[in-house]
Amino acid sequence: MDPTELAHGLFRVLETGAPALAADVVHEDFCNREAAVAPPACALPGPAGVLASGADALRLQ
Repeated sequence: MDPTELAHGLFRVLETGAPALAADVVHEDFCNREAAVAPPACALPGPAGVLASGADALRLQ
């Protein structure tokens, strides 16, 4: 995937919470630098942290 496709995929993961897509577009070393102001699960590395961030964002809506 090119960078644009990866970025779109990341936002799609945040929107849908799709674990398979998260595994495809989020590197295992990905770190959410904004997690300091989010629930602890959002600071997990890789797809798990992104999925937690998406779930937290949906909770806040």
